[in-house]
Amino acid sequence: MLLLPLPRSTLIVSRWPPTCTRTIFCGLPVHRQQGGKTLVEEAFQLKASGVLPLKKPMVPFSRFVRDRLSDPTARESGIANNGTYNKFISSLSSEWARLTDAQRQAYTDAYRVDMAEYRQRLASEGDKYKAKPRRPSNALHRYTKEQASLGVTRGRMAKWKAMSAEEKKPYEDSFEADMKAYRKRLIEWKHGLQEGSIDHTKALTTRGHDVMENASNYNLSLYAARFKQTLDSQEQFFAKNVLPSRPIRPYPRFQHAHGLSSSAASFKWFLHDFMRSKAESRTPSHRLTLTASEVWRNMTEEQKAPYREAYSKDLAEYREAQVRKSAAVDENARLAEQSSQEVSDVTMTSH
Repeated sequence: MLLLPLPRSTLIVSRWPPTCTRTIFCGLPVHRQQGGKTLVEEAFQLKASGVLPLKKPMVPFSRFVRDRLSDPTARESGIANNGTYNKFISSLSSEWARLTDAQRQAYTDAYRVDMAEYRQRLASEGDKYKAKPRRPSNALHRYTKEQASLGVTRGRMAKWKAMSAEEKKPYEDSFEADMKAYRKRLIEWKHGLQEGSIDHTKALTTRGHDVMENASNYNLSLYAARFKQTLDSQEQFFAKNVLPSRPIRPYPRFQHAHGLSSSAASFKWFLHDFMRSKAESRTPSHRLTLTASEVWRNMTEEQKAPYREAYSKDLAEYREAQVRKSAAVDENARLAEQSSQEVSDVTMTSH
């Protein structure tokens, strides 16, 4: 199963033999190494840089968790005692906090030794290794940094909360563009590829796929061509079906279904306008919220009507988007099944 990232809030699923994608994220299986030329290079014309990725050493706590998980008996008993794997990991955090300094010393010493070696490698063989790409700062950090460069040091969070979606869009678009480049650089760093090697491909992510048996029997050139064709066709189709970013929570759904008052949602519209009107003041945002709540309670129904109308309009647009979503998912399932059937037919013919 391959998940393809499309426009924001849009996620479609396409069936595709996982050989190419598995190679990018899990390394090349031994039986697919052909004359030193990897499957990724053959499929997408990627070029190795000869530079090795150098990861930072594990911190002491991570070493402690690794040791606990490396013992199968202790791991199974810990999961059984705590109920779930996540609760077992949480219990390890509590266990680590109860350790004395002497008990932590072994993990701390091992970390310091590895960190010293890590720094020595970077200093003496810097051309052989390269550091992991840094994740770009989000939209809010970009805004606060811009304000700081203009000499604004107070009230930045209140101004950001009061900004409209259109005003925030330049910062969010800049973040999304940098994130696309970051994902590509991260894949290249992980597999020692030259920078820009995968710029002509799509940024891929995988979530749960089976390793194919007899993978060497498949026609690689067919997979590469079909894969790119699938990406292009699905992007064109779903560009017209941008889905809603978030569903309505249970209680608001109950309100809408029974025609109850939507004062909470309407108040958010009022609060947005109120915060914008007070953006120039230096009053903390939590105090502004309390003041706005008091003003809202004293407003008449006529004064609240514009905000409730705005909320009702958004709700109608959301329901229309849900209908488009349902139709888009059904169509995507049909296309995925058709593509999978075509690949299966070609595979049977090649055999």
